[in-house]
Amino acid sequence: KNNDTDMRRRCAKLLAIAVNLNGKHFNDAFKYLINGLKDSGSSVQDSCARSLVTLSKKCNDKQLDITVQCLIDGFQNINEYDHYRFRDLLKGIAMKLNETQIDSLFTCLINGLKGNNEKNRLYAKFIGYLSMKLNKRHLNDVFQCLNGLKDENECIRALCGKPLETISTKLNYQQLDRIFSAFMHRSKDTDKEDCDSYAKSLGVISEKLNEKQLENAINTLIDGLKDKDKDVRKSCAESLGVISTNLNDKQLEG
Repeated sequence: KNNDTDMRRRCAKLLAIAVNLNGKHFNDAFKYLINGLKDSGSSVQDSCARSLVTLSKKCNDKQLDITVQCLIDGFQNINEYDHYRFRDLLKGIAMKLNETQIDSLFTCLINGLKGNNEKNRLYAKFIGYLSMKLNKRHLNDVFQCLNGLKDENECIRALCGKPLETISTKLNYQQLDRIFSAFMHRSKDTDKEDCDSYAKSLGVISEKLNEKQLENAINTLIDGLKDKDKDVRKSCAESLGVISTNLNDKQLEG
């Protein structure tokens, strides 16, 4: 093992070209990158995670099983893995995973969410990255788990912020109503990423809102047009544009 962290990082980055290799050479590169996820250097771990995403295009089920186990270990904070680094790896390989692998990851993440601690929002966001591969049973379990959490609204926004359009077709009326409430009652200290996305999310579910919810959404978005942050103003304007297709003449005049 080379003691030069920068050299190990460069090697991990270069190993992305192994996607063009076959057989033993590919497998050797894969093993190096998997082991590199435990490297003492964070930059090496970053490079290994990125290269693994590239290699995943050619990984077989056994290699994906190994990668999934690394993700599970990371999410459980075993061996002090970096959660954010494994988040990026999850996003990169999620669509390549089979049903069993998705179930394993989901079980790990939902158990983390049940811990009801400061990492709730992070686990909810990770589950959101799996949303395209989740079924209605998975989503029912998530919403049942979220019920009563002290940071329930924040977790719902983290879960549904960006993938809402994808998963909205899998949700029932009660779940959509909870999502609507979570985005309408966002806290003042919500980070910029959520502020930018919440209005767009309201636009996505606007077609499913009842008259009262739609009225509340309109008022909130109009208030958002006065926000100091130009990105938030832009997001609100975009959502109003989407919602406007569901408005009557009186609401449009208002």
